[in-house]
Amino acid sequence: MHHGTLAWAEQLRALLREATCSGEAAGSIGDRAFSYFALPVNCVLVLIPPTEYLGGWVCFLVSLALIGVVTALLSDLAELFGCLIGLPDILTATILVATGTSLPDLFASISAAREDQTADASIINVTGSNSVNVFLGLGLPWTIASAYWRAAEGSHLQVPARNLGFCVMAFSASCIAAMALILARRLFVGAELGGPFWTRLAATGGLVAMWFGHVGITGWRVLRWEAGYTDLIEDAAVIGGVAAFGGAALAVPVCVSAA
Repeated sequence: MHHGTLAWAEQLRALLREATCSGEAAGSIGDRAFSYFALPVNCVLVLIPPTEYLGGWVCFLVSLALIGVVTALLSDLAELFGCLIGLPDILTATILVATGTSLPDLFASISAAREDQTADASIINVTGSNSVNVFLGLGLPWTIASAYWRAAEGSHLQVPARNLGFCVMAFSASCIAAMALILARRLFVGAELGGPFWTRLAATGGLVAMWFGHVGITGWRVLRWEAGYTDLIEDAAVIGGVAAFGGAALAVPVCVSAA
């Protein structure tokens, strides 16, 4: 524990030296600008105690609390930004909040893919984090809210579905296409990750195109629904066009992998 306390104190001193521009010579202008930009975040992260305290449980609990605070702050800022530019909440959640909260998972998967011998850790990291988001991020608040409304108000919690079914359907279709691409890489390249440069580039482009297609079709649906306009023929045409786009995004990487 004494060693952990000394390391914690050294981190604090290093942060103070960075804030006062003392210590080692300053780096480039870009490094110094990034250092100042990250200084508020580092001031918060330095509050995390070392793992030597109580077998790491203190570090785990404080880190978990800070993750909740940062997530809530990010959600509020994204909602405020969406309100300023007139973006619906569901699009704000799909584009801004989901992208911001997924960046740590992205970097963790990149690190795991580089250091691990297999792709298991990098892919399981994504599926595991999404499982936590769905089962805990939605299930726990709704369970608590249901118990509160039942005990305090004597009624039931009601959450309007709106376009949830359509968005889930579009997301499921994108997932099936992405899994098909990963399976095709296993069959033609021999691995889910890596391979020749053009194969990697084609797979990356295909997955990014699927994401843009998913965001585009869900955004179109939400905006048309809020405007009070629905047309089955137009819905079918848009879904067919996005399906053709997704098929092309899937077919190109598969053809490149098979070549």
